[in-house]
Amino acid sequence: MFVKKHPSKNGRTFLTISQGYSINGHTRHKTIENLGFLDNLEKEYDDPIAHFKEVAKQKTLEYNEDEKIDLHITSNKKLETNKRYRKNLGYIFSKKIYDELEIGNFFKKVQRKVNSKFSLTSIFKLLIFNRIVCPSSKKKAFETKDNFFEKFNFQLEDIYRALSPFNKYSTELQKHLNEQVEKLYGRDKSIAYYDVTNYYFEIPYDDDNIIDVDGNVKKGARRKGPSKEHRPDPIRQMGLLMDKRNFPMAFNTFSGGESEKTSLLPIIHRVKKDYEIERIVTVADRGLNTSDNTYLMSGKNDDNCKHNDGYVYGQSVLGGDKEFKAFVLEEIGYVKEIKLDKHKNPYNFKSKSRVYAKKITVKDSNGQRHLVDTTYQKQVVYWSSKYATKQKKERDLAIAKAKDLIANPGKYTKATSYRCHRLY
Repeated sequence: MFVKKHPSKNGRTFLTISQGYSINGHTRHKTIENLGFLDNLEKEYDDPIAHFKEVAKQKTLEYNEDEKIDLHITSNKKLETNKRYRKNLGYIFSKKIYDELEIGNFFKKVQRKVNSKFSLTSIFKLLIFNRIVCPSSKKKAFETKDNFFEKFNFQLEDIYRALSPFNKYSTELQKHLNEQVEKLYGRDKSIAYYDVTNYYFEIPYDDDNIIDVDGNVKKGARRKGPSKEHRPDPIRQMGLLMDKRNFPMAFNTFSGGESEKTSLLPIIHRVKKDYEIERIVTVADRGLNTSDNTYLMSGKNDDNCKHNDGYVYGQSVLGGDKEFKAFVLEEIGYVKEIKLDKHKNPYNFKSKSRVYAKKITVKDSNGQRHLVDTTYQKQVVYWSSKYATKQKKERDLAIAKAKDLIANPGKYTKATSYRCHRLY
């Protein structure tokens, strides 16, 4: 494909992206895209001819990637030795979803805004397919790109260069995917699920703090924090928000040195604004059960939560105050029943609940906590013989491990001795 100039009678030049083809040995041109008059384009681009030459080149690469080929197989021909003929066909299921979500079309639009000589959609496609079929590093993904039937015409360094625009347009891509998911599969936004995980890096130091364009100091991305693998290495955290059908809605990443307790509200606010959701009920474990989160998710003093968002948080009995522990241990009020597990085996279950006036304290600008309000929350307590048996087995294993550590300390390292000193 190439940029073609069309002189007009009034002296202006009209530009198109055209493609050549042959009929009976004669070359013909067909218009692929109308670009506009040159004098108007010069107001938007320093050099529109050079810019759209790159666009035409990119379109040629994408066209060649999607070009259909005919396969002719000779049954009596033998395969040559020392050559790799194996192709991975398992990715076609993810490719179908990739195409349905129109991710390629999204990156074709982004490509026009990015001054690059490589195909963003082609690189993104390889990274997605590789991550699903055979997760590995980006370098390994490039080295094994010929395992797919797709044509990937770029270099390894292009993959690393593409990461910056991927990051820059991440939020826009999430909005695009949300629109496609809602259109194709439907969403149930009545309840949102949120959780945080982290990724560790094999480096011995934290990233330096950075200063953004507004002059704000932000923590470096990779920082030492509470690792789920219990490793001392720097980590990067990611929070994922899902709808009631377990379809991802949005994600955010934040420094490993930040508490996951502070990560929920920013993503809730962004999702409500971008996706026009009136009310979100967040279901989360006890890690997100903080006064700040319950205060704002109850619709207190926050325009972003003015529609009275709700929450269902886990609560540790050990972490509760004296009054809460007394309520849990008091036998009065429990309703007892017999339930069946998935194997139809009976087990004992009891529960009780109350509406409790919880006093909420939040941090001010000086980091000092003070009482701001009282919110009424329903507290539900349950006990099951099945869960109690499970917890007893875990305690017995911890005790056995601790005894073995005392008797054979040389068998353990700092990582493998984890939880030997604590009983739950």
